[in-house]
Amino acid sequence: MARKLDPKAHVVTIEKISLARKHAQPPAHNFDRPGQQILVGVHARDDSSEQVTHWGQVDIDALETDMVWEELTSLAKALPGTAINRTSWKVTSGVPAAAEAINGALASLVRSQDPPSLSSLRRLVHRPLKEVDEVELATSAQEYAVYPETRPDIGAAQNDYSHYLIPGAMEGPNGTSLREETALRMGLEVLRLSRNTVAVSVPGEDVTLLFEQGRAPLMSHGATSLVADKGITRKILKRHRIPVAPGFTTSQTRLSNFKDKVSKLGFPLVVKPARGSKGEGITTGIEQWDDLEKAVGAAHDSRFRGNKIVVERHMQGEDYRFLCTQNSALSITRRQRASVLGNGHNSVLELITLHNVGRRKVPSCRGTLIHPNEEVRSWITSQGHDLNSIPRSGERVFLAGVNNVSQGGVGVEVLDETHPTLTALAIKSLRATGLNFGGVDMIIPNHRLPADEQAIAVTEVNTSPSLTGHFFPNFGPGRDVFAEFLRQHLARHDIDVPPMQEKLCVQVSIRGHVAGVGYGSWMAAAATELDVDGSIRVDDLGHRAEAILYGEARAVSTIVRRSIEGPPEASPAEVFTRRFATVPERGFSVIGH
Repeated sequence: MARKLDPKAHVVTIEKISLARKHAQPPAHNFDRPGQQILVGVHARDDSSEQVTHWGQVDIDALETDMVWEELTSLAKALPGTAINRTSWKVTSGVPAAAEAINGALASLVRSQDPPSLSSLRRLVHRPLKEVDEVELATSAQEYAVYPETRPDIGAAQNDYSHYLIPGAMEGPNGTSLREETALRMGLEVLRLSRNTVAVSVPGEDVTLLFEQGRAPLMSHGATSLVADKGITRKILKRHRIPVAPGFTTSQTRLSNFKDKVSKLGFPLVVKPARGSKGEGITTGIEQWDDLEKAVGAAHDSRFRGNKIVVERHMQGEDYRFLCTQNSALSITRRQRASVLGNGHNSVLELITLHNVGRRKVPSCRGTLIHPNEEVRSWITSQGHDLNSIPRSGERVFLAGVNNVSQGGVGVEVLDETHPTLTALAIKSLRATGLNFGGVDMIIPNHRLPADEQAIAVTEVNTSPSLTGHFFPNFGPGRDVFAEFLRQHLARHDIDVPPMQEKLCVQVSIRGHVAGVGYGSWMAAAATELDVDGSIRVDDLGHRAEAILYGEARAVSTIVRRSIEGPPEASPAEVFTRRFATVPERGFSVIGH
């Protein structure tokens, strides 16, 4: 858009625009949509070619978010390359909140470059301007965009599971919730005893399956205890002629006590706590003695201190997790360590923020965002960059040394591409340990090639692997491992499962402190927000409530999940849910009020 500029005024040219959206405050009710704060950053160069950035902001109601964001996106696309000064800088828009945010940033920019305009600009800026911590924004932004928008030709966008992020489950469902929803959709009965403990039973059958976080009926307690020790697992696998990385287990803390063993192994090496998990205390790619000594110290100083450590040769290849039963592989993910891919335009910090926003849309890793802390900055520095560097197009900048998703890595589902001999090896490894179900980790150069054509190693057998990472991978098709897992449990009792339902009609019985605390009103508000029909009756004397819920399966199961919590003053002890035959009328009522 052409602008008439005062030739006597200081002129700046807008280079790019940053848009960010974050929560303004936490919701008061666990089914409320949180208020939003919109931030607009204007990046420009003045006559001295120095880059300057100024920010504007506006707080809005959650229901306005999509409209304001869409308008800001339209405005932001048109601004890069525009020259402005004190006589020509203001943006007009039919969406007042969008105009307020972007004009706040523009006014701050012009005022900083042209002090004589200070008094007039004060009248035009309606909200105090603020400094924005862009490092903090990397982990707080719910949405983020930079214009002009540049997307690399290589690489793919992460999977988007935003449709799972509904009121009552804005952080996404966890494993217990997905298992509960799956059971209800199968027509099974569910007793929820806590946020992470559910018992699933079959109507008319004397069969109950108890699940607590990653623990399940298929697991053997004895085998689970033994396999948790990586050193013992190595011995078991070697006896069954399953390939493992050359190495040894030691309880020594001084490198001098096992230096001869290291010399025989040779570098590069991997060091890890024998009973560690989630990649904690692990150091990979160790190339020299000084680094080995630091790695041994890190393993002993981790929260698994006091345990033995495993020292192995660093095998070449990629890290894979095979989610297996003794009969089949349910899912296979290739795990890649945390990194960002350069496009020649965005800084490392901007790329981290964009990656984290994508990560927020994958429920399995919303809680493991990449924080630009000292450790991450050290990795960036080791590759010749800093947070403000702009990596060239196609350049990958690594942000961690391990492939674990809990350390910021990503999972890529590759079951359909994996050679059957590798799947067979994973199942053999599980059987060797005595487990009925688990996660088998392998280092493999190429998952499409047969096992006997490459150097591979089984590195671990995980006794309580997360299922959510396979249901919600960052890349590739998600696998309904919760449904398959339940089917295999029930098959051991010769029980066939009917097709899963898309809608649920259930009766929910809540026991505990639910009277006189607004429990009925709480559930009514939740049902209204999620378009669920039904009713609830709270017994003021019997410490119980009975509800009927009908609606989309995800919405109904979210209310069931939250029923173990209820409003702040409630204290439910258990929630029992089963199928109900009669579909209620439209709407939701609190009986007795």
